[in-house]
Amino acid sequence: MVEVINPAAFRERLTIQAPSVTKDGRGQAITTFADWQTVWAKVKETASAENDNANRLQGVKNYAVTIRHFSGITLKHRLLYNGNTLDITSLVNQGRNQYIEITAISREK
Repeated sequence: MVEVINPAAFRERLTIQAPSVTKDGRGQAITTFADWQTVWAKVKETASAENDNANRLQGVKNYAVTIRHFSGITLKHRLLYNGNTLDITSLVNQGRNQYIEITAISREK
């Protein structure tokens, strides 16, 4: 049985961005993102850490995001939340298309 979520829990606003691939002057594929949907969400930071990437510390945060279900979102999309870009790592449909649970990661530069 799926947990019923109080509608008041969806109090965070986030934007879902869709990818678009174009070619530059040299014929190289360039991926850009454009705003696709703005939705209300339940957002929870689940973990954070620092990684040493090429001798530079980089902050990493994991998020659990729940939104009302709608069609079309994929792992290729990304989220904008409080000025951070979150890469989607998993999507799980809950409750016969009631909700989508999203796991996402943000990397601070």
